[in-house]
Amino acid sequence: MVETTAKIFEAVTVEYASMQRAAETIIRTFAEQVAPVIDAYARPDLSALVSTLGTVVEQLAKYLPPNWRGADIPDLTLVQSIAEDEGIALIHVPRASTVTSLLAAPNASARRALLEERSESIASDCWAIANGMTTARGRSHGVFLAHAIDALNAGHVEASQALSTNIIDTLGSEYVVPATFGHKWATIMSRNTRKMRLAASLRTSLVLLPLASAYVSYAPGDESPTEFSRHATSHGVSPQQYTPANAVIALMCAASLLRWLEEDLEAFGPVGD
Repeated sequence: MVETTAKIFEAVTVEYASMQRAAETIIRTFAEQVAPVIDAYARPDLSALVSTLGTVVEQLAKYLPPNWRGADIPDLTLVQSIAEDEGIALIHVPRASTVTSLLAAPNASARRALLEERSESIASDCWAIANGMTTARGRSHGVFLAHAIDALNAGHVEASQALSTNIIDTLGSEYVVPATFGHKWATIMSRNTRKMRLAASLRTSLVLLPLASAYVSYAPGDESPTEFSRHATSHGVSPQQYTPANAVIALMCAASLLRWLEEDLEAFGPVGD
């Protein structure tokens, strides 16, 4: 079985070398799952399997975030670091070319500058989510996401950031609950459980890690952080907190959370509910 697993993995990666390195773990998992079947039918010749890898890869791609297809993902630990330490959402938004550029940027400051530079295209990516909700409750929340997008596009970054933050709060507290996710929203957002969340699926981890970063402790009267902060946005109005970069980050987090809730968690119920 081990030998067959290795052969399948090698065949997949050689035949489809253009697939992103981030997919290798998924391919290996697939190989481990189908190896017993191949062994059971005593089929050492993998040529027939390789000839059908188009279908295999199409199925594997479903496990990758859709906005990663075509992006260069050199290192998942870098993706985790950007999500966890800088609070930037990378799941469902932004588009692949922006994901590639963010990962290639030399530091956090360069990434924040890039977010400002590409705010229009990122807003467009978020609009696709707001306009693409398939459930009644998803569409209802999508309307408010669209308002946050309109505010950003009109240059009203403070209004956009405040509304995006409210959307995050509303979605998290209403839908990420023990009945749907096993924990309360406040518990998930605590630093103590961030590593636990990382043990969940890739999409789940990278949706929640930026949000956990935004929920770091802040009390009114504290010096306002320059990074996006849910608490500072809500309780500490200041030019240090309300910035174009933070407005884009808040919008991305809201859009990522909304799509994840509908598509991955199915928190809004079936289509038409």
